[in-house]
Amino acid sequence: MIAIALGMSISMLGVGVLFALWRLLKGPTPLDRLLAFDVINGMVVALIALLSIVWQETYYLEALVLFSVFGFLSIATIVFYLDMAVADRGQTSFPAATPEQVIDGADSGDERYDL
Repeated sequence: MIAIALGMSISMLGVGVLFALWRLLKGPTPLDRLLAFDVINGMVVALIALLSIVWQETYYLEALVLFSVFGFLSIATIVFYLDMAVADRGQTSFPAATPEQVIDGADSGDERYDL
């Protein structure tokens, strides 16, 4: 029963990676491509974890941690680069909010959160 569940999980994650890879290649915006890369990273980490269970090997878990860290660092680096590219064009990536607006919830547009 566990072998069937593991096989189905691995195959569904493989299909998910293929769909995310399609979005990575065809994404109309850089943000779509970045999100697809992050989804692929998460799915590959899950695949490594499932394969380490199937093969009953624990040293794949070290690769899992390294892959997770490198995936996070690459996403953070790409986001930093994209934010710098937007700032170089004279645009702001996010509107600046004062601490009072953040505390009062004024930038949320919902009066329930206003003090």
